[in-house]
Amino acid sequence: MDTVASSVNGRVASVRALGNDMATKYPYCCVSFRSTDSLEVVSRKISHSLFGGIPFGPLMNWDEIEGMELTYDVLGLTVCVKQSFKHPNNFWLELEALDPNSVGTEKQDEIVLYFDGPEEVAFPDRVNLSGYVQFLLKHVPGLEVPGANE
Repeated sequence: MDTVASSVNGRVASVRALGNDMATKYPYCCVSFRSTDSLEVVSRKISHSLFGGIPFGPLMNWDEIEGMELTYDVLGLTVCVKQSFKHPNNFWLELEALDPNSVGTEKQDEIVLYFDGPEEVAFPDRVNLSGYVQFLLKHVPGLEVPGANE
């Protein structure tokens, strides 16, 4: 399968698949962790530890959470750190790939978040990177990652 991508300001703006794309599995991740640091400090630590210093920003708000997206996609993945308003020490790191087959359809998958943490969601047509990212996050100073194997 061939894919044509266009970018705007360094971010993938659209992806158009050429041919049958049904066999491609797109990655996703949603890992919860705790920290006493602010969203800005947590985002900066994750940026330097996992993404080579690519900055997060600006601050965005959704219902009961706020977050920051990495200013550039990495390997076609949108990266976002989110923080709960209700429990300010609770954070989530999300990675989501653009699936050209589901763009603009009701089928488009979203990671469902609740106020106390991410719901365990399985997408059979996606590759779950959460275990690997959880392993990486446990090495970031100041982050407590529940369930990360020692």
